[in-house]
Amino acid sequence: MAVFTEEEEEQGRIDWDVLHDGGIGAFQAAKALDGAIRSLRERGYGVAEVSGLASSARPVGAESHPAPADTLHQPAALLTDLLIQVSMRYCGWSAKNLDALCDTLRYIDFSGVTGWVLVLRDFDRLFEADARWAAGAIDVIAQVSREHLMRGHRLFALLHAEGQTVDLGKIGGFEVWWQ
Repeated sequence: MAVFTEEEEEQGRIDWDVLHDGGIGAFQAAKALDGAIRSLRERGYGVAEVSGLASSARPVGAESHPAPADTLHQPAALLTDLLIQVSMRYCGWSAKNLDALCDTLRYIDFSGVTGWVLVLRDFDRLFEADARWAAGAIDVIAQVSREHLMRGHRLFALLHAEGQTVDLGKIGGFEVWWQ
């Protein structure tokens, strides 16, 4: 079963482009990211969003940035905030570490959605706080994205770093291209 039709491929859609290039897309401008998210929602995608500026999840669909958090960056809390927005086939999931993230992402429920998009706004803040963890989390998402594609499901991440890029090197064998 093909994940995309030839027509979808030829339309230059963001979902095709991101999945074709490794499952991780990146934006320098929040406005461009917001437009991509709107388009994906219109196509039936579920969208889960968090911000590197706050330890609690942004409301889904909100276009304003949250106020900076007073606490230090907490990876497990950020992952939990992201994953509570995603439908799961298994209710005993955990986001304590990157191994748990990998296992948890394998249990996403794709019923009723075209696919799932994980949005990490202000990713540069996450990267500054812990570059190894941030790159590791993106690598895990890219890996599980490929696994889901083999089953005919669409999962990918969109990163945001206002006005800049973050050098992640190769993630899952692919360069991350910033728009």
